[in-house]
Amino acid sequence: MNSVLWVSFCFCLATDQIAQTGLSSLPPVIYYSEQLFKILKISNESGRVFVDFFGSNFSYNFPCAASHFVLNSVGVAASLYALNEDWKRCIRYLERWQPLDGRGNLLELTLPDSINVSVINDSFNAAPIAMKEALINFSNRQVSKGRKIAVLGEMLETGEYDKVLHKELAEIIVKEASLIDLIYVKGSLYNEFWSLLPEEKKGGKFNDAESLEEALLDMLKDNDEVIFKGSHGSSIYKIPQSMMNKYLK
Repeated sequence: MNSVLWVSFCFCLATDQIAQTGLSSLPPVIYYSEQLFKILKISNESGRVFVDFFGSNFSYNFPCAASHFVLNSVGVAASLYALNEDWKRCIRYLERWQPLDGRGNLLELTLPDSINVSVINDSFNAAPIAMKEALINFSNRQVSKGRKIAVLGEMLETGEYDKVLHKELAEIIVKEASLIDLIYVKGSLYNEFWSLLPEEKKGGKFNDAESLEEALLDMLKDNDEVIFKGSHGSSIYKIPQSMMNKYLK
């Protein structure tokens, strides 16, 4: 059975078990996961995840920088454990899993003059809560060398709250994601956000992806790490796509 089918089977099995037996008869891991398993550390350099799993520590490689996918991978293993299935086999498959483009892919690029940068391509979409979590998690990532740079496209389809939601991101960066060194943004919805952002964190504000990419490439240094996040309609995805086509190792 291939990895996709096996993981799908795991979720279907858990769902079927819940439907047949009711909530109260399932092991508590399904509902009290933080008491029984937790992520201890995610190594950015090796991509290895260290987990406390029912009182025992183990680690595995996971090829995705998006922390919610990492947590989901542990949740799948815990669900299988609760159902007396082979959770270790599932982990072996998940080590070979790859996210779809724009959903947390970790790319290693070599720019001209042998400048090596890491890119987190999380540019497929950006609901407000997803944007907030992406910024906080990126800020908390351990980067041994280089700077943390966030490139943000607009959060679209947010209705009458669009300007407020973008403005609030400035406060999030100052209070909860302060370890991000530079911010680049695209789009007029970031006007108020930009006025509130500390000067030392301002990388650049642009109206089109092409100009943003050009400015970004001119200032990147060796060992920098860059995250791209924005709604698909903001076209921010075009930048990591272009960089990958040119510079992927």
